[in-house]
Amino acid sequence: MAKKNSNPYLKRYQKAESLLPWKFKANFQKLCTNYGCSDHSKLWFLHQQQNNKEFLIFDFKEKKVRPAFNHGNLAKILTGALGYTVDGSSMPFDNIAIKENNNIHFKIDDISWVYSEESSILNRQYGDSSSIIKESPLISPNEQLAITFENHNLSIWELKTFSIKSLTLDGKKGFAYGKHPDCDTNPITRLLSNKKTPPVGIWSKDSTKFLTTKIDERKVNKLHLIQSVTGKDNIRPKVYQYYYPFPGEKNLPLCFIYILDVTGGKTIKVNLPPQEIGTSDPIQSSQIWW
Repeated sequence: MAKKNSNPYLKRYQKAESLLPWKFKANFQKLCTNYGCSDHSKLWFLHQQQNNKEFLIFDFKEKKVRPAFNHGNLAKILTGALGYTVDGSSMPFDNIAIKENNNIHFKIDDISWVYSEESSILNRQYGDSSSIIKESPLISPNEQLAITFENHNLSIWELKTFSIKSLTLDGKKGFAYGKHPDCDTNPITRLLSNKKTPPVGIWSKDSTKFLTTKIDERKVNKLHLIQSVTGKDNIRPKVYQYYYPFPGEKNLPLCFIYILDVTGGKTIKVNLPPQEIGTSDPIQSSQIWW
């Protein structure tokens, strides 16, 4: 007759072993970065597979796995808040905190956000990012409005309701509102960094108007850069082009000054002749101010 194992730690080790990734019942290919929730009965973790990622919660009591939040709904709200399209399968953050009332806390570009799954409301937290807000030309002085640059035009959105509307409509490639001129020598750096740069402009102190530029680069000759090392999947060089005049060339970028009446929704062209510019526009070089 076999002797019964009386080791008091055996069951505890067996239970711990059952929670190892390769014995976990859920069919995940990769698990990383897991944290506990506020009630300590759940565990959230990030499930990544190729280019997709999903935040999930494991409930120890119910022994079930479910999404930490509605990814599609939050992506839709973030799209309105950030001014660019957010994909629910590839959120622009990798860490969350689940706190009181199951609210989801996260950061995007050092700015804190809180999402209520119950009410589908997203709120921006200003406490730990006040310096960013004050330094950014995007946010209005009253911290209630923001100007975004998209498809060569400028839009405005309310930070509390995240409603967004277009301020300009006639911007186009080579003749865009609030765009950094290509001749500032950084257009390819901005492109490759895949980060949105705030529009060029200055808010009025009462947050009712926005002073900005519209730069005509359509007749400027283009300069080309070659990226020889493009990654493992592509061994061929990649060519980038941007507007850049050489000394002595006839066609230079032309800068027009506009005032956007945020409250009235009007676009006012300042009665000034277009200014030929070099590496910066009149606003960036502090030649124009309120």
